[in-house]
Amino acid sequence: MRNPRNAVAAALLTLLIASTASAALSPQYTEWRNGPVQWIMTGPEKSAWKKVSSDEAAIDFINLFWARRDPTVGTPENEARDEHDARVKHADATFAERGKRGSLTDRGRVWTVLGPPPNLNLAQGRITSTTDSYVRASPSSSGR
Repeated sequence: MRNPRNAVAAALLTLLIASTASAALSPQYTEWRNGPVQWIMTGPEKSAWKKVSSDEAAIDFINLFWARRDPTVGTPENEARDEHDARVKHADATFAERGKRGSLTDRGRVWTVLGPPPNLNLAQGRITSTTDSYVRASPSSSGR
């Protein structure tokens, strides 16, 4: 004869596993946190994300995440999100390494967080710096 306690325990365990599986985040939202957005998340936001357990909660979190960064509240555009997405797109296209998404590399991280250097000249295909002329004109580099 089967033990009724074991049957109840098995039923509760099955129910617990099923409820946990239905509340789990879909891969889309799990990947969101591990994607390039991780470079701009604050510590408290990372802690709060750990408590997100459903896709609905993830959507709410993401909407609030971007709303906090919106420089022009009340307009349909979110310039901060648009800029971030453009930087990620450029980093992915430019800095990919051995199957690793470009925005997740070290160079991609810098580009995503800081944007292009102030003196980037894409038309000539080179990066110039305001320090270039100082370095060339320094006494140590002139052979003295």
